[in-house]
Amino acid sequence: KRCRTLTKNPFGVNLTLLPALVPPDYAAYARAIIEEGVTIVETAGNSPGPVITQLKRAGVTVLHKCTTIRHAQSAVKLGVDFLSIDGFECAGH
Repeated sequence: KRCRTLTKNPFGVNLTLLPALVPPDYAAYARAIIEEGVTIVETAGNSPGPVITQLKRAGVTVLHKCTTIRHAQSAVKLGVDFLSIDGFECAGH
């Protein structure tokens, strides 16, 4: 919501799916993204399967950041619209 108050231009959201003993409620994040009308999302990290399905059903364009060919192929099978292929050394930026 705050981003909308700062610009009238389109913007996207990054949703990083990290491994955790008790992971955040990524489905709730996706619902908030959809409810706020965000139309472009970049995902990264663990397999975004359920989140991709949820976002795609709402018409969101999804880009997934990958560091390996295997992960890129998996993301394509899940239905992402774009891939960002980064070198493995990009971790931590």
